[in-house]
Amino acid sequence: MFFRRLSLVGFSALFMAAGSLSFSQEKINQNCIIAKSGEEISSVAWSQDGKFFASAWNNDVVLWDSESGKIKEIYREHTKAVKKVHFSKGGNRLLSLGHDNIVVMRDITSSSGTIRAVGTDLQPMNDAVFAGDNTSVILPGDGGSATLYFPLRLTNQFISKKLLKTDSVITSFDLSYDGSMLLCGTQEGKAYLLNINDGSIKKVFSFYTASEIHPRISPDGKFIFYPVDNQRLEVSSTDGSKSFTIEDSDFPVKAASFSSDGTFIAYAVKNGGIKIFNLKSKSFHHFFIIPSSHDHVNSIAFSPNSKKMLAGTEKGLLLCWNISNNTRAIKNQQAPEEVIKSQNDTVKNDASPITDILLNQTSEESGESLSAHEGESEEISSNKPETEIQNLKNALEVSLLVTSLNEDYYHSSFGLSAAWKSYKRLPFCYGAGAEFSFAPSANDYPYTTSYDGIELNNPWLYRAHIYAQAGLGHYIKEYNLLFFCEGRLGFGGNILFNNELTYRRTSKPTFCFLADALAGIQWKALNIYAGSEFDSSLGFIVKAGAGVVIHLGN
Repeated sequence: MFFRRLSLVGFSALFMAAGSLSFSQEKINQNCIIAKSGEEISSVAWSQDGKFFASAWNNDVVLWDSESGKIKEIYREHTKAVKKVHFSKGGNRLLSLGHDNIVVMRDITSSSGTIRAVGTDLQPMNDAVFAGDNTSVILPGDGGSATLYFPLRLTNQFISKKLLKTDSVITSFDLSYDGSMLLCGTQEGKAYLLNINDGSIKKVFSFYTASEIHPRISPDGKFIFYPVDNQRLEVSSTDGSKSFTIEDSDFPVKAASFSSDGTFIAYAVKNGGIKIFNLKSKSFHHFFIIPSSHDHVNSIAFSPNSKKMLAGTEKGLLLCWNISNNTRAIKNQQAPEEVIKSQNDTVKNDASPITDILLNQTSEESGESLSAHEGESEEISSNKPETEIQNLKNALEVSLLVTSLNEDYYHSSFGLSAAWKSYKRLPFCYGAGAEFSFAPSANDYPYTTSYDGIELNNPWLYRAHIYAQAGLGHYIKEYNLLFFCEGRLGFGGNILFNNELTYRRTSKPTFCFLADALAGIQWKALNIYAGSEFDSSLGFIVKAGAGVVIHLGN
């Protein structure tokens, strides 16, 4: 079996007998130091495409080019020290979490602005992760809830879906690469393994809360590790069928991570080093010592190919090296000290936030806590409290439309429609609008009348209506699609207007009531729809339209 349970005594004896043969102790090469600073590096992360890595220095987030080792951007959006940096699956968005209780998400490939989530004393932001894509994020919605926030891209605002409710404050999140498995740690020492796709809790683990190591899940979602006391890490398959214990007197103190391929576990130890444990052979692979005395590693991250290691220390060392031969992994073009001196000369991202995620308020109406065997996710529905579905931006819809009048002498009309619509209570939407259209008459127009002795031949038909509308919408965030159906009630006028008279215009107005039933689809800011209309003057007619959505703000 790949895993088997090893007793404390058995594993300790194995380690003492073979420790000197199973791995070598190496001091990290000085050439592997990317930068030096007197400020603590609290977190490091590597993008999944391998193009960038990020480090947290005091209140700043520094984005690095992994090929040249140069600083690409410095983000100064936090008022207190940053404690976590994290990349999205696509690699183009970067998340940071600060001690100011603020989560900031930014696009590193453009200056399109940022998205923020601001916590409170009742909603502590202890951790945050991207939810398997570039835009959705998992946050502790009310301190004790794991809540998925995802955007309606057509309105640029977020709605929420509660994944898990616990009786304790959430302290950590970790997600598999495909975004299907979430490991959620709590203050009371429970780690909930959640299948995001079906909302079920697969397993609940108990871990040692006095340790600074948080429960972690392997990228493939098959294994987890968590501390069980001051000297042991428990490694277990996610179904709980296989497990074994890593015992170490130099127990990890702050940082631990799975490798990207799930083969290794790396963790920092008390003497300032980093140990790498091979899960297949169940033996230590390497023991690296950082090149600075009385210093400790705060954060570590593997490169996407698991061949490089990135680390940040308490005394401000940022290191990156090849694991196999302890050589330089980044082509530094400046001395580490010069990199820090050049920070203030680096162009920083001054994009102001464009969207704030409004977190759910703590409420007794939020529902009972889930037990270890319950895991049904809460679907968004119309009867939830208003805080469950965030207020969406209003929109102006402008459409070009064509109407088949079903008459021989007016084959069709062409027009423009403008409507205001509110998304505040999705899946319900409502609004109001107006239409103006015209219809050229056919050559065989049979209508002839007289007005002050002048014949009214071959007139055009002009239509103007105002209406109220209400409907239902279903948004699929994976494909950025909104399906909708709606009904309209209104009134207006139809005017026969003779455009061919040289000296005088004559007309024949009629007033009408109308009712529409429409269905359509919207992709990003483009929409198309079709349906039927009843006009009290013209009878049943068929109409269709296509247009754009213009966002109006809150």
